Amino acid sequence: MTRGIPEEGGVCSAEDARQMMKTPEVARLLGVDHRTVLVWVRDRALPCYRVPGTSGKGTNYFFRWAEVQGWLERVAK
Repeated sequence: MTRGIPEEGGVCSAEDARQMMKTPEVARLLGVDHRTVLVWVRDRALPCYRVPGTSGKGTNYFFRWAEVQGWLERVAK
């Protein structure tokens, strides 16, 4: 972990999650439905994190905007 941010992929602590974006925020910034973001997590390897012990629903995923931007650049090629 660097500066309160977990290493890429996997699980993060509740404290780390408070510093990150949730699914609806990412969806709004990308101009898509929140369900589209979840499909991209599942099928297109959109980088995200989960807080341990959560049920896996969309609001339990957290994102770092820099990683989302990097992913967008990779899939746009």
